Amino acid sequence: MRSKILILIVISILIILIFSSCKKNEDDIYISILKYGLKNPGFTMQDLIEKFPDHAEAINMELGRRNIFVYSEDSFAKGGYKNAKYYVSFNDRFLLMEHEQLIEARNSSRKAMYIATFSIFLNIIILIFKKCNKTQSNTPIRKRKQEAINRKSKEIKKQATD
Repeated sequence: MRSKILILIVISILIILIFSSCKKNEDDIYISILKYGLKNPGFTMQDLIEKFPDHAEAINMELGRRNIFVYSEDSFAKGGYKNAKYYVSFNDRFLLMEHEQLIEARNSSRKAMYIATFSIFLNIIILIFKKCNKTQSNTPIRKRKQEAINRKSKEIKKQATD
């Protein structure tokens, strides 16, 4: 029976390790660009393209449409949107904060799931262990208790007759 308990412990540990080793989602390019803009205020479109060369077309399109970031009017007047200095807007900051809160909530729920899974397996193991111990030692203990009760009752009867 102890080997079964050991097997259950190993299986539960493996399940927890499998859950914890799940690949975490990498940031979307939009989120990565927002984080870059937050860390590097006053960047140009060329800076973004150098940092994210695979997404140059999307960056060009988004900055041209003014979907993300705000730009400095002075730098825009000098060289257009390609040479303007860009900054993270309030809306972009709130979107980034919401994304970070969502990631934090996911991580918390994942952690809670691991703890709950571990607790369930631990309870199953304890239940099996108790069941094994009860069946193995239950009969001799009952016999010993019954024998002790019989001896005491005989002693009491002897004392009563004496």
